[in-house]
Amino acid sequence: TGTLTVNQMTVREIFAGNRRYHATGSGYDPEGEITAADGDSSTAESPALKACLMAGLLCNDSTLKESAERWDVVGDPTEGALITSAFKAGLRGAQVERSLSRLDSVPFESQHQYMATLHQGEGEGDGNSPHIVYVKGAVEVVVSKCEWALDEHGERIELDRDLVIREAERMAADGLRVLAFAFGEVPQEVTAISHADVRGLTLLGLQGMMDPPRPEAIESVKACQAAGIHVKMIT
Repeated sequence: TGTLTVNQMTVREIFAGNRRYHATGSGYDPEGEITAADGDSSTAESPALKACLMAGLLCNDSTLKESAERWDVVGDPTEGALITSAFKAGLRGAQVERSLSRLDSVPFESQHQYMATLHQGEGEGDGNSPHIVYVKGAVEVVVSKCEWALDEHGERIELDRDLVIREAERMAADGLRVLAFAFGEVPQEVTAISHADVRGLTLLGLQGMMDPPRPEAIESVKACQAAGIHVKMIT
């Protein structure tokens, strides 16, 4: 990482609302766009897609910093990629965080394989709006905690676990690291969460990312192959 690659994770594919999306651009620069894989421009405004990207933006402990020459992540590269993909869809961190401020979190731990954050509901103060729990983590773990999913219109439907696992395996076969995203609701009086609150969730989707190879690394490998050298990468 950082030798053969640019050391900047980049979201390449998204699966949300039972539809596939492609993300253009590279690294943490939010220049780029998210388009439906089937070419239907209307699906890029899908509530399910927005919700999946929102979860990646808010269930996140990292930030992006713009300097005179480039964008960098302060924190985890994977979380930086999730922020960038949300930015490409017009979701800006400060604006979103003001309306859905974080109240508590369950940090990522290797034995649990997910992170969760608790946010105040957008209707805070009316006494009826529940607080929102966002979750991101390993696909099998997050899916096991879900009962529902969102269709492309943002309506809740029964979760098709087999479909989600197939989509995750397809992304992984293309060399992408895949994370799943989900959300749940808790009563407004709840201001702290634990692992016991991470259940009965609604799956929002998947994001698949990669650390792109450096252009000069590609040329170096080509030169080696042209010289008859068999190139192997051990990781």
